[in-house]
Amino acid sequence: IISSEEKTLFGDRLPYVKENCTLIHISDHIPSEDSLTEERESLTEDILSIYYTSGSTGIPKIVKVSNENTLNGLLYLLQNYPANVQDTFCLNIRVSFSPSIRNILEAIIQGNKIVILPEYLYHNIDKFVETVSQKEISRLSLTPSFIRLLIENDKTSLVNKLNFLEVRGEAISMEDMMLFKKLMPETTIVSRYGST
Repeated sequence: IISSEEKTLFGDRLPYVKENCTLIHISDHIPSEDSLTEERESLTEDILSIYYTSGSTGIPKIVKVSNENTLNGLLYLLQNYPANVQDTFCLNIRVSFSPSIRNILEAIIQGNKIVILPEYLYHNIDKFVETVSQKEISRLSLTPSFIRLLIENDKTSLVNKLNFLEVRGEAISMEDMMLFKKLMPETTIVSRYGST
């Protein structure tokens, strides 16, 4: 039974607790405010996430990413590619996939709206384009293969509306990058492949 000083968390008075129950006092297990402050001093060194990836090398590996690494990456993006107040971000990758952390935090830190797209939209390119357009998404992450699919299906009107396009998930050829820049001259395009 977990309790405060005179009552359990369920409101029972302690004198009525059965004899065969173990009583755990909350105050014995909650860290003091001082110890929480002490722990925060090493917060930047703490591991925020662990990625299991074959990455750009094709060799499976585990990458430990600290809070500091994540914050440095966010600061780089904020300093070099800041959002404007009208920008709408898009989380179009699984939350369990490492870049999702940065995608979510990048929008929140700048006070922007973020739209979470369901995975099934990738199986219907027309619905994907329709949803991204309706939600007025202006910052998006896509693989080069998916961008080529948009181009092949004459869906370039979608990408022309983007302020920022992050190309990730697979290597991009110089030929594709030049094609994307030609089709999206007003869009900032950044390759983030191989970030681990």
